[in-house]
Amino acid sequence: MASRGNCSEALSTAEHLPSEVADLPFTRAGLEPILRAARTNYLLGQLYGSCGEAAKSKSRFELAVGQSTPDQVVWAYKSARQLPDFYQREWQQRLKSAREHAKNLGETSSLPGWWFYNQGMIDTELDRAAEAEDEFRQALLMPDHLLAYHLTRLALAPHSP
Repeated sequence: MASRGNCSEALSTAEHLPSEVADLPFTRAGLEPILRAARTNYLLGQLYGSCGEAAKSKSRFELAVGQSTPDQVVWAYKSARQLPDFYQREWQQRLKSAREHAKNLGETSSLPGWWFYNQGMIDTELDRAAEAEDEFRQALLMPDHLLAYHLTRLALAPHSP
């Protein structure tokens, strides 16, 4: 909506994300983890920023920055880049550490596709394109869990969040 210049509708939708929708039972109690996720906060920060809501944008980026788990670190990193006092070297170390953690989780978890996707995302931010491409390919070869196929396809698409 915002990309089409309809900020009022986009902002209204963003403000109502936590609201229950009668015809969607999963909205009754299941959205809180999604709404707290660094990815969600990064995307909302982008939306608010593009619609002239600088304070809300900054607030969302700040919420995302605090998350450092391997499946959230890329979005925390992207958010940190939007804030003052961004330290590239510090974030590169965080990304490298998260990548190793994601790799270990992928080897022991029942969700290898999810962890290949996350490794690919991290390697993309570390400018390791060949490794990222291989990890995304591996993610698509594994059983789909936690939207790994969808998110991998988004990651591979040009100009996608």
